Amino acid sequence: MALRGSIERDRHSREIENIYGKEGTGRLGLTLERLLGGLDALGVERNTALEVIKRVAMDSVPPIRRAAYEIVYKYHSVTTADVAIELGLPNNTVRRALEDLAAYGLVTRHKLKANKDQWKAVNPQGTPAPKPTKTPTPEFATEDDDRTQMGEPPDYWPDD
Repeated sequence: MALRGSIERDRHSREIENIYGKEGTGRLGLTLERLLGGLDALGVERNTALEVIKRVAMDSVPPIRRAAYEIVYKYHSVTTADVAIELGLPNNTVRRALEDLAAYGLVTRHKLKANKDQWKAVNPQGTPAPKPTKTPTPEFATEDDDRTQMGEPPDYWPDD
């Protein structure tokens, strides 16, 4: 599972020093399979159980990396600053998360200027992500809105 892959960075410069490789499916897959078996034993509906499994699998991904990937995948092509604004995080923090994603081939990086990168999503199968039918505009929650800053949760998040 590439989203959970480990990356070693230098303590001072924060540059990538080692990419350990994608996590195999064995440990996480077996854990999720056992969780599904337990939910089945408790009589939980299959669709509900599968939603729980999806949520547990995605909740195990580092949160900033996951959020950055979801934004790049949603908008297809964004700059580091676009993602940072949408997440409300510093550019350097977001850039590191995007570099982690690029190290595992989940996004591609294109230099625009000295300090400006453009990021494009790649499907887990390694093909470019489909472009949206129309260019979405970023959504921001207001104080009166109960949505998160990133807009409505993705459809694989079960309602609480």
